[in-house]
Amino acid sequence: MIKPRIIIVIALLAIFIWTMFAPPPILVRLKMNLANIARLPLKMVSASVNSISKISKFFYLDNEKTELKRKVFSLERKLIELREVSIENKRLKDLLSLKSQVAKNSVAAAVIGRDPNNWASVIFIDKGRNNGIVKDMAVVSSQGLVGRVREVGKNLSKVLLINDVDSKVAGLLQRSREQGLLVGTPEGRCKIIYLSLEADINKNDVVITSGSGSIYPKGMLIGEVVSVAKEKGTLYKYAVVKPYAELSKLEEVICIK
Repeated sequence: MIKPRIIIVIALLAIFIWTMFAPPPILVRLKMNLANIARLPLKMVSASVNSISKISKFFYLDNEKTELKRKVFSLERKLIELREVSIENKRLKDLLSLKSQVAKNSVAAAVIGRDPNNWASVIFIDKGRNNGIVKDMAVVSSQGLVGRVREVGKNLSKVLLINDVDSKVAGLLQRSREQGLLVGTPEGRCKIIYLSLEADINKNDVVITSGSGSIYPKGMLIGEVVSVAKEKGTLYKYAVVKPYAELSKLEEVICIK
């Protein structure tokens, strides 16, 4: 029995001898037929290579896009951090400038929280008895009067803001020298009451502390008048006052004895 290898060798040898003596037209036609037969597999291989190349390129671009997004996010985060540092530095600089102008026995403190039951008008600070804080110290920010210390703990204190309904500050209109009582309202605003109907008071008038009483020193900035109206059923009028201090954004304060 003839082995398959011998058959293959004989067949190849026969084809070789035949191509040597076959007429040229037949050889050309044979080559064309072989080329046509090989074209489809070559096309399939080429298409597969192109598809693989496109897929590879897609994943490369996708990875590159992801990396660029990560870098952009990192840069944005650093920019936010730098902006926050800049804002904090300015705030602390203003606070230190104020501290140098007020009494030597003043104490700087950070706001560490708010009262859940009086979110808009009560804050907690990180200083207490151990730091020299006592009840009824006036509390200010770099913008103006904030309130007073209401309760003192060992290392923290509660501060009642000037917009609380229990807050009362003797106020003075800087321009006309008219005096009244600045109180908080249930809506979390401030108004100065007990102004006579003849009181000289206008919109944008500056309100400061009058110094009456023992809590707030005279001349501390409070805010400015935004509107004036008559108090119903009384012989007085009142003025709504917008505090200079942004009471909803407090972060650092100074307590003054």
